[in-house]
Amino acid sequence: MKAQKPTFVLHEEAESSPTSRSTSRERAVSASPHHPPPLTTHLSYRRYSHDEGTRTPPSHHLCDLDEESALESTGGESENDALLANGRGARGTSKRRRTLPQNGYGTLGSPHGNYLTLNEGGTPFQRTESILRLTGLIDDRAGEYEKFRKSDEELKKMPRKVRKFYERQNEQLDAFIEVDEILDNARAKAATGELLPVGPHTSEKEDDHRAAVKWAINFNLAINILLIIAKIAVVFLSHSMSLIASTVDSAMDVLSTVIISGTSRYIEHRDWKSSYIYPTGKRKMEPLGVLIFSVFMISSFVQVFIESVNRLFDKNLEFTRLPLVALLVMVSTIVIKAAVWLSCRAIKSASVEALQQDAENDIVFNFFSILFPFAGQLIGFRYLDAMGGALLSLYIIVEWVGTLLDNVRKLTGRRAPPQEHQRIAYLLTRFSPLVTAIQHLSLYYSGEGMVCEVDIVLPANTSLTASHNLGEACQYAIEQLSGIERAFVHVDCTVNPHSGHLER
Repeated sequence: MKAQKPTFVLHEEAESSPTSRSTSRERAVSASPHHPPPLTTHLSYRRYSHDEGTRTPPSHHLCDLDEESALESTGGESENDALLANGRGARGTSKRRRTLPQNGYGTLGSPHGNYLTLNEGGTPFQRTESILRLTGLIDDRAGEYEKFRKSDEELKKMPRKVRKFYERQNEQLDAFIEVDEILDNARAKAATGELLPVGPHTSEKEDDHRAAVKWAINFNLAINILLIIAKIAVVFLSHSMSLIASTVDSAMDVLSTVIISGTSRYIEHRDWKSSYIYPTGKRKMEPLGVLIFSVFMISSFVQVFIESVNRLFDKNLEFTRLPLVALLVMVSTIVIKAAVWLSCRAIKSASVEALQQDAENDIVFNFFSILFPFAGQLIGFRYLDAMGGALLSLYIIVEWVGTLLDNVRKLTGRRAPPQEHQRIAYLLTRFSPLVTAIQHLSLYYSGEGMVCEVDIVLPANTSLTASHNLGEACQYAIEQLSGIERAFVHVDCTVNPHSGHLER
């Protein structure tokens, strides 16, 4: 007779009273005592089969194990062999009832904190299903630090330095709210049989975000093409160095939008070949595109700066005159760029942030591109326009050098700020009472996103299955946080000073 894998079934015990806290045992079961809902054996889809309208929130469950079917065809030993030997009769398939403890799935305060269930005699009964259900893993301490939040009225009454401290604290509490939403949603999903924590409307949010990024890039491209055509016409009417610098800036805007648009399309294109070549995705292409554009922008304005300085030493330099059409074009550019800046402000993306910064620079740049030649014409100082061109070029060079260095630091694996580490630590301390310590926590940039490496300490006698499932569930939860590209959770049983990696 071919051996089958063990089948776990759950029954509701009518005599038990409801507990004060929801745990992984509180699941929907069938109301029929003669036909308990079977639990599927596939780890990725552990759900209960039941009829509609019969779901009741049981306060206590009994676990029945069909011990005969648990024998493997190979005859090899498993972690359940000792248990099966104790309950097996000479023939048949005897069943023993295993009662889930009222004090949680296995807390540190219980005498057997590393086990998932206890039987009536108090001996350990190791079972993996409970730890896959995240309801019992995650505590209900959401929002416990909200009492430290300061309101806007309280912040206004504080001295400036003290106010900055509490403003940063409020920002940290905002980050904790994101963690609470993910974990609380995981508790709710676990009650319906979902294995992995799924963030609220994650796919919908990602689709909306991609659509917003695509719209912002296309809108910027159309605007910049129109502006560069208008500015080229203005430069032919007036030989202002400030206007030439503004035209070069618009040309760089078009180039930047083309680079960023091409990079974005390349990132979004996914097939089996790209997944094979780029196993962790192509998100690093985004800051790389910004990096390339920064080099173009800096080199272009270095040339404008050199030309402006040469005009300052030209003794035969003529006065720069601005026709009315030039003024109208430049004023229109300022208004349009202000609208672009406002539209890109709410979109969180490295590409869109680069376009937003570019629009902000254009507002300042075009304003002074009008001011310097117009003021020089009014006061009769012919070198003011060249001085303005040099100053504007320096401004753009300094701004984009900062952007260049920021992207270089992210691409080279710079450590994330302490606030990001606190967010991960908060998630781990809420995730499970089995996590006794966080031994190492490393969070660093890998392009625009961050990579998290963390070592968590579990009790030494925790089963391998429970340790694996808890660590994997931690990874999925961390990767749902905004800005996290990939998470690696390592499980330790002791606290030691070693990092787990060779020093490089």
